[in-house]
Amino acid sequence: MPEYDETLPMAEAIRRVFPRADPAGIEKLLAGVPPEEPLAERVGLACVLLSAGDLGQLRHYVREARLDARDVLYWAFHYGDEAPAHLRGLLRAARPRR
Repeated sequence: MPEYDETLPMAEAIRRVFPRADPAGIEKLLAGVPPEEPLAERVGLACVLLSAGDLGQLRHYVREARLDARDVLYWAFHYGDEAPAHLRGLLRAARPRR
């Protein structure tokens, strides 16, 4: 089951997922994640990773995070769907099965 690396620093995630974008602009979009959300930084990271470099998708995931941040966290870090090919380098190593 692929899972994005949730320990990736936000600045690094933005640089890798949006290599041509202005990081300040991406961070401005992420300001839509409610700051009172206890895991706001992690939720923002999830939104960046799930967007796969698409600003429209980033806006979508930020809206979803406003509704229920747990959904975005689940989709990014626990859901078993296949990651986009260009983001597979951001996945955690597979855990060995017992």
